[in-house]
Amino acid sequence: MENLGLYISELLAEHDCVIVPGFGGFVARPAPAHFSNAGNILLPPGKSLVFNKNLDNSDGLLANHISKKLSVSYREANGLVEQWVFNSKRQLELQKRLELEKTGILYYSPENTLLFEPSASGNHQ
Repeated sequence: MENLGLYISELLAEHDCVIVPGFGGFVARPAPAHFSNAGNILLPPGKSLVFNKNLDNSDGLLANHISKKLSVSYREANGLVEQWVFNSKRQLELQKRLELEKTGILYYSPENTLLFEPSASGNHQ
């Protein structure tokens, strides 16, 4: 399922946390207004996105959203998420990098620590 990042991004527009069972959670935290890197533009308050690998118990939010989007049963949606988790963990092992559309990039550092870089194109405001 290639659209999981998109589904996560959609849910983060309305929720502060989206958990991918068995994988981790994406948490949107309030961020204050700040100046751009160039220092000449004031950016409005928004949300900063972080990944927490310890948040991995299902709350049903993601599977319910996928169920509605794909017109499949909740059970089928859970199966799709489980398959995605299996494939994604394998990709991270082999390639050390996983890109989630409109959400961000998970990657391993040289010290083998899992890191997350939020997408600039995701609108988690």
